[in-house]
Amino acid sequence: EKKSLTSNIKALTIWKLSGLLVNNTDNIIITYFNGLATVGLSSNYTLLSNTLNTLLNQIFNGIGASVGNYNAVESRDKKIELFNFINLINFWLFGWATLGIVVLSSDIVEICFGKNYVLPFSIPCIVGLNFYMIGMQSAVWTYKNSMGLFRQGRYLLIVTAILNLVLSLALGKLWGLFGILFATTISRLLTNTWYDPYVVYKYGLEEDPKQYFKKYINLFLLLIITILGTLFLCSFINM
Repeated sequence: EKKSLTSNIKALTIWKLSGLLVNNTDNIIITYFNGLATVGLSSNYTLLSNTLNTLLNQIFNGIGASVGNYNAVESRDKKIELFNFINLINFWLFGWATLGIVVLSSDIVEICFGKNYVLPFSIPCIVGLNFYMIGMQSAVWTYKNSMGLFRQGRYLLIVTAILNLVLSLALGKLWGLFGILFATTISRLLTNTWYDPYVVYKYGLEEDPKQYFKKYINLFLLLIITILGTLFLCSFINM
């Protein structure tokens, strides 16, 4: 038990430290390519997304112990049923918030700080995409943590951090702020966005991971259609 506990704590520590590297290198690279003023402009958008992320994640942090207890006593079918339910709630909450970021964040920045601080529409789109990708992992991470699946993929976020750094330097030179933020999207998509659900389904739920990815794509397409429909309706509103 001591050996298993020590191994899991080491894996969790590596995972947490790697997460800090992934989430905190963008501002340094933005400063390098675009200057400190651009960091200030982009932080108006990331502040909104980070606040929403912190707020919504309190829900999943609060149910972690209950999910762990449920997984310890219930059958595999019951575990899968609960995961699907939590994943749907996950999509509803973070999909709704993503919609708000894409459609309304520029308006919020304009009202709070003025027109000079508003960035091109591509920036709230990529900020919203990054927010959604991280947010949709909440149900997966709740199950992964409650099942003690720390050792699987413990070095993966280090790969994410390296990819993020290399791609940010390359794409930042090409597309500036958008390229740096888009590099984060690509690095996450190539690593933990697919691997963490794979681990939960393969080793935790003992189910075919293809079911999750099929549902993930369908929900993402639904979100895109909803955002496009909302943007179309909002185009009739003149403020």
